[in-house]
Amino acid sequence: MSHHTSLSLEARFRKTLDRVANDASADTRPDLVVALSGGVDSVVLLSLAAELKNQSRCSVRAVYVDHGLQAQSVDWGSHCADLCNHLHVGFESIKVEVDLQSGLSPEAAARDARYRAMKSRLRSGEYLCTAHHADDQAETLLLQLFRGAGINGLASMPEVSDFGVGYLFRPLLQVPQAEILEYAEHHHLKWCEDPSNSDLQYDRNYLRHELLPKLKERWPAIAQSVARSAAHCAEALVLTRELAVQDSQAENSKRVSVTLLQSLSVVRQKNLLRNWISEHGFQTPSTVQLQQLIHDLVVASDEGRGRVSFGTAEVARYQDFLYLAKRGAFDPIPDFEYQWQQSNVPLFVDELDWQLDAAEHANLKPYMGEPLTVRNRRGGERWRPDPSGQSTPVKSLFQQHRVPPWNRCRILFVFHDDVLIDICGPDFEL
Repeated sequence: MSHHTSLSLEARFRKTLDRVANDASADTRPDLVVALSGGVDSVVLLSLAAELKNQSRCSVRAVYVDHGLQAQSVDWGSHCADLCNHLHVGFESIKVEVDLQSGLSPEAAARDARYRAMKSRLRSGEYLCTAHHADDQAETLLLQLFRGAGINGLASMPEVSDFGVGYLFRPLLQVPQAEILEYAEHHHLKWCEDPSNSDLQYDRNYLRHELLPKLKERWPAIAQSVARSAAHCAEALVLTRELAVQDSQAENSKRVSVTLLQSLSVVRQKNLLRNWISEHGFQTPSTVQLQQLIHDLVVASDEGRGRVSFGTAEVARYQDFLYLAKRGAFDPIPDFEYQWQQSNVPLFVDELDWQLDAAEHANLKPYMGEPLTVRNRRGGERWRPDPSGQSTPVKSLFQQHRVPPWNRCRILFVFHDDVLIDICGPDFEL
């Protein structure tokens, strides 16, 4: 009998929680938020967490996310609420809208909506607990392998990672699903069955119901073995990310120097770009897309211009830098104008999703309370910092400050009695 199976699931869960709490140097009991779907895995996770709560080893609350994609989703939420009430666990149901036009698959779009919702509800230092288990990990790694993924994909799911103001925690990641089902049946738990989980048109379901059972016949411990391989890949991924940070010389920067990229080998270029993109919350581009990005923006762009889109992101080049943003962020926006009658009160500019506060801008402070006009660029403006001095074309200022062309229509021009008194914006200040 293995060490894992010699311990009860309750004992293993308790040891995992204690180890993670110790690694975090937590002085108090951990605060857990269970991502509850109503399925057997999350119901078992909630049961385990509630038992530790009763022992005063942690605090627990649960969150259910209703995507509205299944007719039974309201009933599943009711079942989750009843279960939490029975276990004396706090419960919250969140309704989300899934963007099916995002360019992602419906499953990926639903997952993104679900995680955004849960991240928004997480409090500082809390652990969002999901019920991913060893079989899930094996499925994830194999699917990534079949898709030709690199080390980032093969690293699959980490046990603990940063998540908003807290952490994402998968305490059952080393547990085979057979043990989870055994626990559920032994404790007479009730759960919901999602009919889509048996639909073999989905790759994961085909792998789960058709391929993995055959693989387990030959290699009974395949789930645990594959999970170990994923852990090895995760360690290697840490090294590649550390190398990317060293190579970039500017961790978390929204731009990367083309000259710097050109000084690296192609392998390290790819590594730096993948890490740069993922660090800003975007899905990394495919191999073909990454090759196109390097070819179009790093190698072949003599004029220092260009743009490549992938997923929900875009990378654009201006002069010696690559810039990263949401798809559409580099498109021009229509002209707009505000009559700022009470300039002592901050002005929210909808088009930029940004607030202009006169108290924070030296050029505007003398005019606080005066009626001002705020608009974006029209072209041909000139800037005269000294009323008795020479004026300078704004275009020259933008070139001097290396303002990318797509940002120029997003910079605010503030006028008092038709005199330009300030130029400012989210990414620009004189």
